[in-house]
Amino acid sequence: MMLSQADVPLRIYIVGTGAIGGTLAAQPCRPGHIVSTIAHGLHLAAIRSKGLIRRTVYKMIAGIQTPTIDFVLTLLRGHARHANLY
Repeated sequence: MMLSQADVPLRIYIVGTGAIGGTLAAQPCRPGHIVSTIAHGLHLAAIRSKGLIRRTVYKMIAGIQTPTIDFVLTLLRGHARHANLY
């Protein structure tokens, strides 16, 4: 049996876990997808102390290393691009 691309779990990085990135990261992905986020400053402190809050938590994994990334979402404010990407 051949797997379609829809059957293959994706490894997704979200750079910028603010309002939009945090909302996307907290959305329930199809089971099997691995979503990792990059945050700093006040957003990182809030995530560390409270986590990404949803009414339903499917599974949270911290500190994993992913050898291959299928795609990266970069969600940064204009003034944050230089500090985060260069």
